[in-house]
Amino acid sequence: AATIEHERNTVEDSFEFSQYISDNRKHRKAKKEIKEALLSYVRSIKDVEWKKMKRYHKSVPVVRSRQKQPMDRRTPPQLIKVRNALKKISTEEKIDFIAVQAIIGKMAEVTSYRTKRLELARQVFSPAVYYLICFMSLIIAAGFLFLDVDDVRIHGVMVVATVAALTVLYGLIWDLDHLFIGLWNIRKDPFDTLEEWLQEAGAPQGQAPDKGTDKGTATADSLNR
Repeated sequence: AATIEHERNTVEDSFEFSQYISDNRKHRKAKKEIKEALLSYVRSIKDVEWKKMKRYHKSVPVVRSRQKQPMDRRTPPQLIKVRNALKKISTEEKIDFIAVQAIIGKMAEVTSYRTKRLELARQVFSPAVYYLICFMSLIIAAGFLFLDVDDVRIHGVMVVATVAALTVLYGLIWDLDHLFIGLWNIRKDPFDTLEEWLQEAGAPQGQAPDKGTDKGTATADSLNR
């Protein structure tokens, strides 16, 4: 979850630094391109990458361990667009030079956090862990089931409690192995709020923000299908 928050905050910081760039005609166009590229990047995470990460985690552990990484780690086209937009900005003014350098640094951080997020999606428990848990659970449950206890009620309580504890244990391990679909999962809420914030940022007062039609499909070609 910390990786998701860091990536979200770094994208936000990149846009904030772009607002320090001097506001002339040439720079306004570059600033608009930076905003649109960052907004497209956030949408691509929500609508393309997140679905692929969830789909990967839904597969059976044995099958999932043999699957290839569902994501392409190459730099997304949206971040390349930010880089190209920065090239159009004149850095003769000191404030522009500082802002451009800051955005370049933030773009490097975004790429780093994206790689960490994709690594989270790739990490899985070995199928041997599930085999071991199932085998040990059967041994323990059978041991309590055939245990010689005089009181049947106490025996029943012991067996039920043991089975319940083993079930909870298995559920916890399954949840830890499915970070994007489990009960305690990693959510994309930070990117939802960031998308809304970017849409509203820079919009004239009293004018509805342009929601656009881009839903992140620009990254489809950069992802392994």
